[in-house]
Amino acid sequence: MSSSDTTTTGKEKTKSDSVIDVVVPQQGILYSEDVPDYILCKPKLMPLKSVTLEKLEKMQKDAEAKLNEVMMQNSENVTSNNSGGEH
Repeated sequence: MSSSDTTTTGKEKTKSDSVIDVVVPQQGILYSEDVPDYILCKPKLMPLKSVTLEKLEKMQKDAEAKLNEVMMQNSENVTSNNSGGEH
């Protein structure tokens, strides 16, 4: 090592600092720990309309159906009254 290498790093490097020996046991139990990944659940389907909106639309549809029924009855009554008076 040259003197310029030791001044730039701030300390001398030794052979044991730069090389790490890997030791694999030849007998015994080898233990390794798995890091669990994220467990994803099934996607949940969200309704396009809320329950409250569906209830309001049903109430509106029922009200329109009732109004149409009343209008039909009134028009039948008007036509029967007009035809009865002509005789």
